[in-house]
Amino acid sequence: MKLRAPTTPGTYLLRYIRNGKPKAILATRPLTVETVGATLTTKDATAPGANLVVEWTGPDYDNDRIAISRVGNQGYESNAYTRDSSPLIVKVPDAPGDYEIMYVMGRGGHVLIRQPLSVK
Repeated sequence: MKLRAPTTPGTYLLRYIRNGKPKAILATRPLTVETVGATLTTKDATAPGANLVVEWTGPDYDNDRIAISRVGNQGYESNAYTRDSSPLIVKVPDAPGDYEIMYVMGRGGHVLIRQPLSVK
């Protein structure tokens, strides 16, 4: 059986539960989820509307993405999925300003790394 581990690092308890009447915990085992790392390397294409080449490393889980967001915003201006390999091309937003480029996990939206991106 395969189980998905939580995306948040920490110590958990894995339980095997009998699904009958009454329910009973038949076995337990501690589970430690470690921090997953990522890196981002970009070329200096920061003109509005340009294509930004991003080399990345990371877990490449389902629906992980490299995204660009205006600083402080929740949504993405643009993104590309890591399943398309490294390097990726991500479109720089059309409006000048301060943005962040991020490695975002597809499950839970957890950001593994972020770095500033100035669009001029």
